[in-house]
Amino acid sequence: MDISRKILIKDLMRETEEYLLGKGYRKSTLGVYKATWNRFAAFSASEYYDRKKAEAFLLQYFGIDVRRIDQKLDMRMRHALRHMNSLEEFAQSGSVCRRKIRSLAIPPNEKFNLFFIGYLNHQKQCGYSGYWVKNTEAALKIFLLAVQSVGITGPTEIDADTIRMFDDILSSNQDICANTRRERCRKVGAYLNWLYQQKITEKDFSLLLPNIRRTPPALPIVWSEGDIERILDTIDTANPVGKRNYAIFLLLARTGLRISDVVSLQFDNIHWSKNCIQIIQQKTGNMLSIPLSKEIGMAIVSYLKYGRPVSGSPYVFLGHNAPFEPLHYHNNFYVEMKRYMRRAGIVTPQQGHTGVHSIRHSFATNLLKKGASVENISQILGHSDINVTETYLRVDIEQLRLCALELEDVQ
Repeated sequence: MDISRKILIKDLMRETEEYLLGKGYRKSTLGVYKATWNRFAAFSASEYYDRKKAEAFLLQYFGIDVRRIDQKLDMRMRHALRHMNSLEEFAQSGSVCRRKIRSLAIPPNEKFNLFFIGYLNHQKQCGYSGYWVKNTEAALKIFLLAVQSVGITGPTEIDADTIRMFDDILSSNQDICANTRRERCRKVGAYLNWLYQQKITEKDFSLLLPNIRRTPPALPIVWSEGDIERILDTIDTANPVGKRNYAIFLLLARTGLRISDVVSLQFDNIHWSKNCIQIIQQKTGNMLSIPLSKEIGMAIVSYLKYGRPVSGSPYVFLGHNAPFEPLHYHNNFYVEMKRYMRRAGIVTPQQGHTGVHSIRHSFATNLLKKGASVENISQILGHSDINVTETYLRVDIEQLRLCALELEDVQ
């Protein structure tokens, strides 16, 4: 969406609501959003959306000063802020992220570009993946809050006080887990080191960042092949959305692809004559080629012929609410996964990750049980490091026992 043009508040409300419905938000939830938006529309003296008016509305009606980073918010205030952030994010980018970022408190794009555009362009020139750059941007937005708090006007003025402020902001945000804080620090550290290497700063301030320990990852939840088939069987392919979701979940189950790569699939990625799918992975930026089975091909064709809305988009899978836009690569189909599991009668454990990514773990673990080597599984999954693949060994107790026996034989 082009933020440079004026946007009618009523149009922005309608388009944001349609977008959120396409992301799986319930109508009852959006009813609460719309109540806040309607109050804002009545508050605004203009029929066009304006960021400053939104900030004034939050301050007058809810006591939220978006320029104060240390302000304590109660539940009512947090909800109102989230509702208005959704409008702002959609006006800025045409999408709404699920993470809890106080986007109205983030300075305008001009200041972000002043500090970071050179570094982000450097990352893109070096071939970093879109996934990597997006995570870097998320970290730099938090760092920009620190920049604003200490009042510096350019990268050359970054100092130890800026780093301390960034640490305070990061550690005080209860919505960010330890592993995410660690990752945000690493991304900001890379930026600070780049500034030093480019002689923009006299010191390498990345050395002042806190060393946050990584929390050991939980054992991934793994479903048997029978569970996966039961999940697929529950998807109603008699309607267009069901045809789309069946093709998506079949791709996940049969290839082990990440959900971000499946929803980003384009027609150019499918080579029908060669019976293969070739993609550039969102997370790693590496090329991956996987076989296109008849089963997967038929599911995709069924969706294209009888389910997909009429569109000239190059993306295979689309949202089914007007204007039928491509699915965002952050769409994780968590809601759909939970619904199909309930229908299949699969009991989910209280601990562990049971989202769509668990299908990828299951795919790898089931290959391991069939005798595939870790090296082959790593190639199939498109991992950049075989150590990542070895995570899947942790869930197969029988394989671990056999590995221990083999080591004993060697000794």
